[in-house]
Amino acid sequence: MVTKEILEIESDSYVLIPILQMLKNPDSFKNVSTYIKVLDKYIQLNYAEDSYEVILSSLLSKGATHVYLTTHDMAELLHIYQQRMIEQNESFNEAVSRDLHVKENETVMMLAQAFIRNSGLSPQVRGIVESSNRRVQEIFNGSPSFKALLEKFKRESSEEFFKITFTNCVCGLILNNFPWKTPLILDKLMLASTLCDLCLNAIDIADLEAYENENGPLTENVKNHSFNVINMIKADPSQISLETVTIIKQHHERPDGKGFPLGIDHTKINVLSTIFIVAHKFVYKISEAKNESNTYLDVAEEIRREYTGGNFTKTSMTLVDEIAKLK
Repeated sequence: MVTKEILEIESDSYVLIPILQMLKNPDSFKNVSTYIKVLDKYIQLNYAEDSYEVILSSLLSKGATHVYLTTHDMAELLHIYQQRMIEQNESFNEAVSRDLHVKENETVMMLAQAFIRNSGLSPQVRGIVESSNRRVQEIFNGSPSFKALLEKFKRESSEEFFKITFTNCVCGLILNNFPWKTPLILDKLMLASTLCDLCLNAIDIADLEAYENENGPLTENVKNHSFNVINMIKADPSQISLETVTIIKQHHERPDGKGFPLGIDHTKINVLSTIFIVAHKFVYKISEAKNESNTYLDVAEEIRREYTGGNFTKTSMTLVDEIAKLK
């Protein structure tokens, strides 16, 4: 019985993973701690006696559809696969290398889909997001200062880095509906997404979340972090576009003018900024997972109602339309 193979543990942040996906990808998940939720406690599955496949299949047969990983483990898995996607292994011939690359790309996207509790991102969207991710990583690899800052951010704020990755997926999903979409434009969005909060530490992130939830003041560090990143960009020799800088500057603004640091309304917010803002807000709301009765279409509709006016109207409507299509 599965109940004989559980250990109670203490932890504070988890992500849902479909059991079917774990059974399809045992090499990815077999050595990662897995949990079930019993009342308000998370219980670790113990694979010491019965096998990974036996325990998960048993849960599936009893009607369970998902188990949990910690957000830290999920971020680590994602990082591993991203690195493999970027690295070129020249010991493989072209055909083998291409097959391996496709498999690993699918695993990354499976993790993305699991995080937002759906599947169905089109091959086209997967392709443009993966290609942009590689180009963004090349920019970071060419900038020692930004690369060091990103590595520090991953170590100290793995959950936030995890959210960046899936914000990029949602940006790709939205951008794919605009007639002027190009790979270069998605590069600018994803670069801004990766850079925009790198100056925040764990305390700042907690302060930002408190402010967003109306449980705390807007601290100076949080208010000015966009400008801190922009000042770093000016001091760094990397070629970062004006559009990327604009997204970073505006990424906490709101259509009603009640955002920060500029307090501008929808009439002055760039369309690329609206794509990032809407995608980021969607990922932020679903990652909270405080109201699991809401579907992701519910969350998208909530964002559509809140983020309207100017460029936000089409962007938020596009999010609703695309989430409605996902399986």
